[in-house]
Formats: sequence, structure tokens, C-alpha cells
Amino acid sequence: MRPGSGAKGDLSLNDTAKTRPLMSGALLRRLREEILSHPPGVSLGTETDLTQRFEVGRATLRQAARILEQEQLITVQRGAKGGYLTRRPDVEGLARASTLYLSLKQATLDDLSVASRALNIEIYRLAAMSTDEVKREKLRETMAELQASYREDMSVAEFMRRGELIRNCILELAANPFLELFLKIVYYFGAHMNTAIFADAPDRIERMELRQWRVGEAILNGEPDVTAALNAEGWRLIKGWLGAHGATQAVDYTEDQGPAPSGKRKRVRKA
Repeated sequence: MRPGSGAKGDLSLNDTAKTRPLMSGALLRRLREEILSHPPGVSLGTETDLTQRFEVGRATLRQAARILEQEQLITVQRGAKGGYLTRRPDVEGLARASTLYLSLKQATLDDLSVASRALNIEIYRLAAMSTDEVKREKLRETMAELQASYREDMSVAEFMRRGELIRNCILELAANPFLELFLKIVYYFGAHMNTAIFADAPDRIERMELRQWRVGEAILNGEPDVTAALNAEGWRLIKGWLGAHGATQAVDYTEDQGPAPSGKRKRVRKA
């Protein structure tokens, strides 16, 4: 029987939906290949353009587009002049999604402390062993700017922002994409920890700022063992402070993902 001429051989869109999913893995692979062959922000064309180019129906294309949107590979512009634009996955978006997942799993700040301690020590050790002078100079300049702008009455939000600037330089120096992703998740989830243990505690902020500068200096001096020891010391301090701030309670990010503004605490759900 000629394909498409009878009931069993008919591969029309309506009958296909009854026998197999509308979207095939081959379509997703072709779309991903085309997206990744362009820089971010390039138009792939309109929905009509793409259905004709890939010889699929609108329902099939839209199904694929939803998956690609979730993968942060495209942006869909709707309307008369709409279409599909290429993009790239963003580590911050992945960290937000992972934080929500951890919240739903009722992960605690104590879980965070256990998981992140070893990761932090390793990535700071890698940063200290880096020979990339351009990135080392960026860390040096960032530290100098932060030291010059230090003030004793800074808010928790400002303290967190300053810490993020240093961490980003260190992550660049370590040059390990896996550790970068894992630690971005840890830092995002740990935003609650910072607001909890540093609110109304300027002495703790000052202590951690000074330790942060010592760690940065050890990295610039190429001292991985000293860097690791200072990092471990910092985590011992944080673990002690966490004991008084509900470390065994689950952090709830389902209503408001991300760091709380101006040092305000997030809602914490009993485990």
C-alpha cells in the first residue's frame, strides 16, 4: 500500500497524533542545531516560516517551541510581527529553577551548609592555582574598589551585593563550569541564610568582610592551602551562627524566588 493512501499508512497530522507524539526527537535536534549555529538574539523566522522550512504542522512546532523555551534556547515574540529569537541558557535562571525544586523538596539551610562547604573549598583552591593574569587583575581591582568603599553601617543587601562581586571574580578564575553552576544554585538558595544570620549583626558582617579580603589576598598570592583553610574557617563560623536561626527548617521560595530585598527575611516553613 502506498504510504499516506490508506488508513494504516496515512501519516497526516490528525492520524499521527493517535499513533505517536506530535513532536519527534529529530525535530528538536534540528531546531537546537539551528539555534546554536546563531548568536543570541537572531530571528529564526515566523511560525509560518518554520512550519514550511521543517515541514511540520503548527501544533508540532508549538510543542517543540514550549520545550525550547523551557531550555532557554528561544524567546517567542507574539503578535503580528512575532517570531522566534535565539537565546542561551542563563545560569541565574537555572539557579532560580533549582532553588524552587529544592524548596519543594523541603531542603534546609543545614543541607545547604553540608553540601556547599566542600564545593566552596575546591573552587577557591582552583582559583588560587589559576595563572590567568587578566582574571587575577580583575579580582585585584574589584577587591580594591570594595575595600575603598567599605563602611561599617552597610545593609545586609549591600553586604550580599559586595560578596557576589568577589564570588563572580573567583568563579571566573576557577574556570570550572560544573562547579560554577552548582555554586550559583548554592548561593541563590543561601540568600535566605545571609538575611537570617547577618540581619542586625554588623559585627558579623565586618568579620566576614575581613575574612573575604584575606581569602582574596591568598588567591592572588597563589596559596591554595591557605585559601582552603580560610574558607573552612568561614564555614565553621556560619555553621555556628546558623544554629540560632532555624537551620533545620525548610526554606520556602515558592512565593518569592531570589534574594529578599533590603535585608528582609524570607518566610520560612516548618520542616
